[in-house]
Amino acid sequence: MSADNTTELQRLIDQLCAGGAQSPASVDELVGRVYARTRRLARRIFRVSFPRLGAGHETGTVHHEALLRIRKTLNRSQPATVKEFWALSTHIIRHTLIDLARQYDRSVLLNAQRLEVKGGCDPDGKRSVEPAVQEELPEVAEIWTQFHNRAKELPKPQRDVFELCFYNGLSQREAAQVIGCDAATVSRLWRRAIAELPPLDL
Repeated sequence: MSADNTTELQRLIDQLCAGGAQSPASVDELVGRVYARTRRLARRIFRVSFPRLGAGHETGTVHHEALLRIRKTLNRSQPATVKEFWALSTHIIRHTLIDLARQYDRSVLLNAQRLEVKGGCDPDGKRSVEPAVQEELPEVAEIWTQFHNRAKELPKPQRDVFELCFYNGLSQREAAQVIGCDAATVSRLWRRAIAELPPLDL
């Protein structure tokens, strides 16, 4: 996101603020700004935590659910600045990831319990194709919940950088433009943030 793109994003936000829910084109363009970023994040997370589903339906579910929530929020309330827009996006993406991980973990646990009762068979009497692997056990949701909660508790400078780069997929240079500092400062804050968070292979 170059300086020109930052200016363009602010122009869209100004249009949205002026028109509110009567500016569907502005909402569409703003949602489009996070489309590819949320998709990449969902793929990374499912690849690490739910390896069998990394390229499957659940990745798309997380992605589209986040976009729907962002769209609904933009129709109700409008951020005034680029930084506020990314903060709104961060909040929604974080809670979407936690909600969907919990839903998936519940389904894995219920399926395992059902197969155990039925002797490892599905409703048609066939053997389960593949047992749940360690990475797909219900504690995964708790690990992610702790991770996201720890991210929220980072000191503000570190939290701002982490949220822009991790949740919204901005480069460190792009994050520096949004925050209004130099890239070296962002790099230093990013390293500090990562050092304070639970290690994740992302």
